[in-house]
Amino acid sequence: MGKIIKTIRTFILIVIGGFLMSFTDESKGKAKIVFLHERAFWGDRVEIKINNQKVADLASNKYFEIEVDADNLEIIIDRDNEMQKKNKPDIQANLTAEPDKIYYLKIYREIDYFTNKLYLVRISEQTAKKAMKSMKLEKNPLKNE
Repeated sequence: MGKIIKTIRTFILIVIGGFLMSFTDESKGKAKIVFLHERAFWGDRVEIKINNQKVADLASNKYFEIEVDADNLEIIIDRDNEMQKKNKPDIQANLTAEPDKIYYLKIYREIDYFTNKLYLVRISEQTAKKAMKSMKLEKNPLKNE
């Protein structure tokens, strides 16, 4: 009889534990983002923040990879340019990152007589890998901290 009670108690604890774990699903999975900063004439560095946390200070003609929680992400990219006073960042974008996916995001600058603007676009893996051949991997994206 004691063995049956122990078995029932163990079963109840397993069921309750599984029930509680369903409410505390901490692991949504991971996604990877690869930022590619295209070569720029002026060579500006850009500061990259994900969900208001600085993740990189990236020079032009470099790229870096970061693993993030699969979730809705806010990406802010701003030029490291003290001479330019402004109220908002150069780029503010949202990305819904799905588990086990890789996102390739290219940062580039367009300059002409009237504009000097940064852009962020999602590119294909094939296009990214071709561009990465002529770029350098930034192994320590926060080294200037």
